[in-house]
Amino acid sequence: MSLPDSFGVIHVGETFTAYLGALNVSKVLNVSRLTVTAQLQTPSQRWHLASSLDERNETGGVDVPPESGVDAVVSHVVEEAGQHILRVEIGYAGGDGSIKTLR
Repeated sequence: MSLPDSFGVIHVGETFTAYLGALNVSKVLNVSRLTVTAQLQTPSQRWHLASSLDERNETGGVDVPPESGVDAVVSHVVEEAGQHILRVEIGYAGGDGSIKTLR
């Protein structure tokens, strides 16, 4: 997972928008039960960032074939001043069937 250290300056009332992409770079292995979720953490709370991946996340994720991927755009209107943190979590099934996560 690769994210920039900073997204620049966004003012109260503006919309924060981010592109999320998860790629299977393997040439031979499938990624099973992939889920991608995002939250925007503000000084006072966390907001779930809805995306087109939510429905697939709720049904156990999606299988991603080799050299393929999934993506989504998330957005949220900034309603308070202060530091905001984008929290992205990727989940997938390991070789033994257990769920592994990256944050």
